[in-house]
Amino acid sequence: MSKNSDLVSGPELARVLDLSLKSVVALAARGIITRASRGKYSYQASVAAYCAYLRKAVSDRPATTDERTRLLRARADAAEHALEQEREKYVNAAEADAEWTDIKRTIRAQLLVIPNRVAAKLPHLTEYDLGQLDRLVRDVLEETLDASKPTDAEGQR
Repeated sequence: MSKNSDLVSGPELARVLDLSLKSVVALAARGIITRASRGKYSYQASVAAYCAYLRKAVSDRPATTDERTRLLRARADAAEHALEQEREKYVNAAEADAEWTDIKRTIRAQLLVIPNRVAAKLPHLTEYDLGQLDRLVRDVLEETLDASKPTDAEGQR
């Protein structure tokens, strides 16, 4: 996940944590949640820190009523659940790249077998015809590969 995609506004963090914006600002001033820049907060770090803060608040207050304890635990669980849902939105780049590589390899293999399948289905075609079909499939694969290469600053592949 990039650093910028982890940043959220104060109102958005307040909504996720079920707090007022004033409370978010106060928690940031106390160093409990992570402020990245003016009005922006690190989403994952802040949610994790707030959960830890709530757990500590629960464990530090032996006189806390059962109802308040349940409330604090429910808030911590809700914040953790929100964090888990947020994490599930992101894809591991290495895993995605490996998956796409497998898909491309499979598609390439299937395309390269087309001339052999055509030869089996249409036995009247000459070697020249089948050679042309094979060349056409390979040309299309090369064109597709060239089109998928990233371009540099001058538009060159």
